[in-house]
Parts: sequence; C-alpha cells; structure tokens
Amino acid sequence: MKLFWLVIISCGWAAGQYGSCTASGVVVQEGSGEGVPRARLLFTPSTRPGSITLGYFSDDQGRFEAFGLDPTSYSVSVQKSGFVETARDTAGGGGDLVRLGGRCDAKGLQYVIAPAAVISGSIVDRNGVSQGITAVDALRRGWLNGRWQFRKVASAFSDGQGRYRIARLPLGTYVLRVHPSAPVTVKYGEGSGFTQVSAPAYYPGVYESSKAQLIQVRVPGEMGGYDFGPLMTQLLRVEGRVTGVEGRMVPQQCRVTLRPSDLTDTREYQADCQPESGNFAFAEIPPGNYRVTAYAADAEQVTSAVCEVELQSSDVTGLTLAMEPPSTVKGRATVSGGVAPPNGTWLKLKPVSAAPAVDDASPISTAGQLEFSMVLHDRYRLSAGSNQPNLYLQSVQADGKPVEGTLLDWTAHPPDLLEVVLGQDGGSVEGTVRGAFSQSVRGYYVVLVPADLSKLAGSELLTQPTQANGVFQITNVPPGDYYAYAFAFLMRDRINDPAMLSDPLWVPGYRGQPATVHVTPRGSTKIDLPPQPLP
Repeated sequence: MKLFWLVIISCGWAAGQYGSCTASGVVVQEGSGEGVPRARLLFTPSTRPGSITLGYFSDDQGRFEAFGLDPTSYSVSVQKSGFVETARDTAGGGGDLVRLGGRCDAKGLQYVIAPAAVISGSIVDRNGVSQGITAVDALRRGWLNGRWQFRKVASAFSDGQGRYRIARLPLGTYVLRVHPSAPVTVKYGEGSGFTQVSAPAYYPGVYESSKAQLIQVRVPGEMGGYDFGPLMTQLLRVEGRVTGVEGRMVPQQCRVTLRPSDLTDTREYQADCQPESGNFAFAEIPPGNYRVTAYAADAEQVTSAVCEVELQSSDVTGLTLAMEPPSTVKGRATVSGGVAPPNGTWLKLKPVSAAPAVDDASPISTAGQLEFSMVLHDRYRLSAGSNQPNLYLQSVQADGKPVEGTLLDWTAHPPDLLEVVLGQDGGSVEGTVRGAFSQSVRGYYVVLVPADLSKLAGSELLTQPTQANGVFQITNVPPGDYYAYAFAFLMRDRINDPAMLSDPLWVPGYRGQPATVHVTPRGSTKIDLPPQPLP
C-alpha cells in the first residue's frame, strides 16, 4: 500500500517527534461504495487546541493508514476535489472522533464522501451588461434563533463577464441569492427621477425568499443556466414614534420589528426606540406590504402596538405606535359531540416571535370556559394538554372564522371569542429507533408529518424523544395517515433544538425516506424506524 504523509500546523510544515499509535481504514464513494483514491485525511488532536495536524492520502483503492499518532482522540476531516468534505466514521457508529487508547490502534475506519454538485449561471443588468464582481450565495433552510431561515452554504463571485460558479455543493434543496456587498447606486434612473440601487435578489428575480424558486440538486454534476440580474429598486425608509400607555414615557426596553405581511416571508428588521423620544427608523427597505410591531416591558407590565405599512415609491414617515396593555381573550372549549372537556384539560398559548412575553396557559373549567389574560399583538401557537388519554386539537375558530392549523396570527388584534373543539378518539404510534447508540449521539427524536402535505400550513408537527434504548410512544395522535421520521442529534451538531422538528418548514425540501403510518381511532400503531440525518 503506497501512502503519503504530511504534517500541517498553522504556520507551515513541521517535523518532530510523533507517537506510536495508528489508525487505518478506507475512504469510499457514497452510493457505489468504491474506494476513493488520493483522498486527503487530516487528523487533529481534539483535546489539545493548537496541536499539530497530521495529514495522509489514501492509496489507489481508497485505503489509508495513519501512523505517528498519540494515544488521544482525533477529529478527522476527509477532503477530495469534486467531493463534499466529511468527518464521520460510518463504520464506527457514526462518530466524528477517533479515540486511540488501550491498544493504541484503530482499525476498520470507513469514511463515505459524496460527489459534489455545481450551480452556475451569469449576472447581467437590464442591458445585458455584466454587473462586475457580484456575490452569489447558495442558501438552504436552517434553524436559527428559534425559527427556520435560509442560511448560506456556499458562495462564489462573478467574473468580469458576469459568470459565476458555486462548487462543492452537497445534494439538497437550495435558493440562490445575488447581492453586492452593500447597496450600490447605479448610473441611470427612471423617467420619474427616482434613484435606483441594487438590492439583494433571489432567483429568478424576487425580493422575498419565500417566493424564490427552489433548486433541487438531486445528482452530482453541474447545473447551469441560472441566469439573473440584481433587482433594481428604490430602497426606502420607515420612520415613526412609539408612545407609552395613556401618554406615559416609553419604557427603556422597547423594540420595534418590521416584518412582511406575508406570513411565509421570514425577513425581519429590528430597531430600538430612542430613549425619551421613542423615535425609531428602518433604512434600506425594499417596497412591499409590511407590519410594524412594537414591544416594551418595564417593572409593571408588558405592552405592544402594531400598524400596517405599504411601501411603494416613497419613504413612510410620521408613524405613531400607541402602546397598549395586554388583552384578555375568552372563549369556550368542547369535545366532539358538544360536551365540556374532562377535568384536568388545559390550553396553552406560546408566542412565536421575539416578544417579551411569557407562555399563557388556561385551565378549562367544568363548563368548558377558557381565558387567556396576557395576550399581546403577536403570533401564537396553540396547544392542548390533558390528564385524559386520546384528546387532541380538532378545530379552532377565532371570532367565528376557522383557523388553519394551530398558528394564531393575532398581530393586528386579538379576537373577542376563541372556540376550540377537542377530538377524543386519538390513537398512538409506538416502536423503536434502530441504530447504533454511541457516545457521539446526543439523542433521537421521532416526528409524524401529515401525509396530506396541504395540511402543513399553520400546523405543528408531533414530535417525541426516544428513551435511552430507542423506544418511543407518541400519544393523542389525530386519526389519519402520516409519514414517520427518526432523527439523530449528534454530539458534534451545532444545533440541537428539538423545536426545529415541530416547525413544518423543513418538510418540503427534505430528501429522507419516511415510513408510512396509519393511525386508527383509539388504536395503537407499531413501527420501527431507522435514524436519518437532521434536516
């Protein structure tokens, strides 16, 4: 076996005394299982930051032997041109560390690397002329600050002819965003005399990420023809003033948020209120319909205010947001059939924005009455709980209008009457997650997704962690058909918030293979699931 050995430190090459431990295995290609020749493996001690990194290459059959290692733990990075970098040993339970101790010899390691994809195209202005050097980002949905947002996976700069090429992309679902490093005033204007600037744009030429075209990268290779130009528009300002309740001074802890009126658009702009004056301002906002919301808190109470804004061709100034105390929302709850829910049943409101509010829970009286007393201008998630089995949220109405799913948009104003119907014939799904349980696994979660994906809007997915042995049980499941997934949270994962799985925005672009589940009224469905990578 012909091997290549190199030593890397932050300032260059180094030579010195090395240990007597070894690690050996193979690098193979995902799908075919064939050995990958000349793949580079970098071994870095995980317990001694700043230590020497040792590098090796695989031979013509993909086999490697790393020697000169110390009896400690190493993180391993496997790299190869045209492939996505990996760090997981699939033969050793999916771990990302090689632990050398005891016999000081690790054998049978296996690293699977996937061929990468490429997205390419060009960027020109409306006259077909290159915009010069412009950044193009490939974005995927990721969980950040408690919600799904598009995050940058890779990027590239266009050349002098406006051509760009984003390489080394893992397979998956992307949107493309093109933008200069800062808004740039162009050299021409419209007949109206408006100054135009280059604003961030999503392929094929929209402002909102929610309206961007999803690009499905299913196979390795180059996908070309994604041509578009930066969107030229007039970026505008929104200015106003927040006033306190009944003319009082605005609390120091005051935050104003501007969001698109379209709930599927995840853009968010934030500004602080100036002390004493309560003034706020947003700059460089693209045209569109927005909702401005203010939240403030002091020792006495939490207050909020809201107004709608339509940005067209000029700045919006002189807004006044008059803060209001929390509202009280009353209503009634029944189980299917029109009778009051059993004792020990409650409903819970949880704000889904950054509002400085606490969860608001309401026990349901024996007559079915409910009351929430801390309702601000916000979006809420409604959930139900009970000491009795088989109960679930069946339908919700606010002021006589049906609510889709469990997401309540009360940003404009809370309702006067909330009506909730609970089903009482829920079933259960139970089983075991099949997989290697090792020190690299933080835990497993099972998720149920409605098979009718049209029901995803406004819904909250049912999730449940497994026990230490992989056993799980999800109760109070509405009867129907579902897709079931099991996900592994690994110790190396930077994100380990289970809430990411209950928000359904990850579902449309996920490439995993679910199991199908049919839940019967008051029935128990058994199923075993293999773990899959996180969305």
